[in-house]
Amino acid sequence: MLLAKIVGTVVATRKDPRLVSSKLPALEPQEHLLRRIEEASRFVPIENLALSPQCGFASTMEGNLLSEQDQWRKLQLVVETARKVWKDA
Repeated sequence: MLLAKIVGTVVATRKDPRLVSSKLPALEPQEHLLRRIEEASRFVPIENLALSPQCGFASTMEGNLLSEQDQWRKLQLVVETARKVWKDA
């Protein structure tokens, strides 16, 4: 698992496995995100994990195949998932 390799180098910093695609409009199932965060927490303390889109929504000059509404839905998913995992988010 790539995350396990990354964790082996620096444990004190925040790790973000970038589980939310910024390239495709389909929303990731929240259950999938929660499960992946739980898996990552076996290697990194949960307080050192984070959740965000994989990169910017316009990573090329042409942008990605997401509408503005899709982008807001993705960000809302990140916020709602973070609040379930980290109660003080």
